[in-house]
Amino acid sequence: PGDEVIVLEPCYDSYVPNIELAGGRVVRVALQAGTFRPDFDAIAAAITPRTRAILVNTPHNPSATIWRTADFARLAEILRPTDVLLISDEVYEHMVFDGEQHASASANPELAARSFVIASFGKTFHVTGWKVGTVAAPAPLMAEFRKVHQFNVFTVNTPMQHGLAAYLRNPAPYRELPAFYAAKRDLFRSGLAGTRFRLLPSEGSYFQVVDYSAIS
Repeated sequence: PGDEVIVLEPCYDSYVPNIELAGGRVVRVALQAGTFRPDFDAIAAAITPRTRAILVNTPHNPSATIWRTADFARLAEILRPTDVLLISDEVYEHMVFDGEQHASASANPELAARSFVIASFGKTFHVTGWKVGTVAAPAPLMAEFRKVHQFNVFTVNTPMQHGLAAYLRNPAPYRELPAFYAAKRDLFRSGLAGTRFRLLPSEGSYFQVVDYSAIS
C-alpha cells in the first residue's frame, strides 16, 4: 500500500481505478496543454523513492498522439538511475498514420529490460468484445505477473483462442489498418472543415480531439 504509479493525463479511464484498487497511489502528470506531448521534466520531478512504475500509452487514448523513438530514449535516461518499471499500453500499435511507424518500448533495450508491453487482439482484429490481449515482459517480471493473472482472469476461453490463432496466420488485414483508419479519420475531419471546431492532429488510434473554444 502506498506504492506510487505515475500516470500521464488525460488517460484511459481504467488506469486510475485499477491502481487504487491494488492499494497504489496515483501520481498524475499532465501532458502538455495543446499538444498532449509528454513533459519529461515533470515526469522526472514526479519520481520519488515510493515510485514503482510509470504507465504510458501510445498511440494515445484519447489524444491520438504517438510516442516516437526519441521519446522512449528520453524516458530511458530518466529511469536509468531508478528501479521504476514501465507499463507500456500499446493496444493501438497497428493504427499509426501518415507514414509514421509505431515506436514500442520493447525496441529500446534499456526499457525492454524493465517493461510490461501490452497489446490487444481486440483492437487489431475488430473484436474488442472478446476482451483478449497480450502482455510481454522479461521472464522474471512475467513470473510475478502470472501470480496475479492466475487469480484475476484465470484464462481465456478456448474458442476465442482458436479464432485468434486462425486470424494470426494472415497478417494482411492488420497491416491494412493504418490506411483503413486514416481514411475514416480524413472523412471525419473533412466533415468538420469550415466549422468553428479546431482539429488537433490525429496521429494514431481511432480518436480525434477538437478544440471548441471558438464556440463556447
